[in-house]
Amino acid sequence: MGFLLLFLLFSGCGAEENSIAWHIGLTSASQIETVRIYSGFSASDAVNGVIRAESADLTGTGEGRQYIASLFSTQAEKIQAPEAALPGTAVKGMAVFALKTDSRPAYQEITIRIKEADEEGVTVEAYLSYSEAERLRRMEEEDRSLGETRFFVLKEENEIWQPGYLEKLAESWAE
Repeated sequence: MGFLLLFLLFSGCGAEENSIAWHIGLTSASQIETVRIYSGFSASDAVNGVIRAESADLTGTGEGRQYIASLFSTQAEKIQAPEAALPGTAVKGMAVFALKTDSRPAYQEITIRIKEADEEGVTVEAYLSYSEAERLRRMEEEDRSLGETRFFVLKEENEIWQPGYLEKLAESWAE
C-alpha cells in the first residue's frame, strides 16, 4: 500500500475513485502547494478567526507527502452532516491543503477537520474555500458563501487520520 501511495504522489496520477480528492474534484497531487496540520481544538481555541492550537507546516516533508497521497487514495463515503458537525463541537485535528494558484479554478484551500472516530470509521469535514474568481462568479448569482462544506466517513483504517495522531505529530513538530 505504501508503494502505491508514493507511486500516485510522484506520478501525478489522478485520484482513486471514492477518495476524498475524487469527491472534491482534484485531479493531481501536483495541485497542492502546502500542507499544514493542527492538533485538536474547540471553539474556545479560536480567537478572531485565528486557531490557537499546536500546528506544523509539513510542506515538502515525508509526512506532508503522506497526507497528500492519502487524500488521493483513502476511500471515503460522502454523508450528510452528522451530529459531530454541530457548532462548538471540538475538532480532533485538522489538515489544511493550499492549492496552487494556477490549478484552482474553484477552490483555494481544502481544510479537513477530523470530527470523531467510531466503529463506522473516522468522520471528517472537508471545508472547501472558494478561489477569488469562483467567489466573484457566485456573487453574481447572489451566493455570498465563501466556501462549501462536505462530510465523509473514511472507510479504511489509516493511522494518519486517527484523532490522536495529528495532535502528537503537531506537538512533535512544534518542539
